[in-house]
Amino acid sequence: YPVKHLKVTSSSPDFEPKVQETGAGQFKISIQPKETNRPVAAILTIQPDDSPKKFQATARVVTATTQ
Repeated sequence: YPVKHLKVTSSSPDFEPKVQETGAGQFKISIQPKETNRPVAAILTIQPDDSPKKFQATARVVTATTQ
Protein backbone atom coordinates (compact mmCIF):
# COMPACT_ATOMS: atom_id res chain seq x y z
CA TYR A 1 0.00 0.00 0.00
CA PRO A 2 1.25 3.54 -0.59
CA VAL A 3 2.65 5.30 2.46
CA LYS A 4 1.28 8.81 2.97
CA HIS A 5 2.91 9.76 6.28
CA LEU A 6 5.76 8.57 8.49
CA LYS A 7 6.12 8.97 12.23
CA VAL A 8 9.71 9.02 13.48
CA THR A 9 10.58 9.07 17.17
CA SER A 10 13.91 9.02 18.98
CA SER A 11 14.72 6.98 22.08
CA SER A 12 16.83 9.90 23.29
CA PRO A 13 15.86 13.54 23.78
CA ASP A 14 19.39 14.37 22.56
CA PHE A 15 18.25 13.87 18.95
CA GLU A 16 15.47 15.63 17.03
CA PRO A 17 14.09 13.70 14.03
CA LYS A 18 12.28 15.44 11.17
CA VAL A 19 10.45 13.93 8.21
CA GLN A 20 10.03 15.58 4.81
CA GLU A 21 7.89 14.19 2.03
CA THR A 22 10.00 14.36 -1.15
CA GLY A 23 7.54 12.79 -3.56
CA ALA A 24 4.68 10.34 -3.79
CA GLY A 25 5.48 7.72 -1.15
CA GLN A 26 9.04 9.04 -0.71
CA PHE A 27 10.42 10.62 2.44
CA LYS A 28 13.63 12.15 3.77
CA ILE A 29 14.41 11.60 7.44
CA SER A 30 16.81 14.08 9.05
CA ILE A 31 18.17 13.68 12.55
CA GLN A 32 19.86 16.54 14.37
CA PRO A 33 21.79 16.13 17.63
CA LYS A 34 21.15 18.85 20.19
CA GLU A 35 24.90 19.01 20.90
CA THR A 36 28.03 17.41 19.51
CA ASN A 37 30.54 17.89 22.32
CA ARG A 38 29.84 14.52 23.95
CA PRO A 39 29.09 11.01 22.68
CA VAL A 40 25.39 10.13 22.51
CA ALA A 41 23.33 7.47 20.76
CA ALA A 42 19.68 6.81 20.01
CA ILE A 43 17.40 4.35 18.31
CA LEU A 44 14.99 5.86 15.82
CA THR A 45 11.61 4.19 15.44
CA ILE A 46 10.05 4.69 12.01
CA GLN A 47 6.39 3.82 11.57
CA PRO A 48 4.30 4.32 8.43
CA ASP A 49 0.74 5.56 8.94
CA ASP A 50 -1.93 2.88 9.36
CA SER A 51 0.68 0.12 9.69
CA PRO A 52 1.55 -2.07 12.65
CA LYS A 53 5.08 -2.53 11.24
CA LYS A 54 7.88 -0.52 12.81
CA PHE A 55 11.42 -0.09 11.52
CA GLN A 56 14.51 0.97 13.45
CA ALA A 57 17.66 2.90 12.68
CA THR A 58 20.45 4.15 14.90
CA ALA A 59 22.01 7.58 15.29
CA ARG A 60 25.09 8.51 17.25
CA VAL A 61 27.56 11.30 17.86
CA VAL A 62 31.19 10.25 18.10
CA THR A 63 33.67 12.76 19.46
CA ALA A 64 37.39 12.74 18.70
CA THR A 65 38.12 11.29 22.14
CA THR A 66 35.74 8.33 21.68
CA GLN A 67 37.03 7.07 18.33
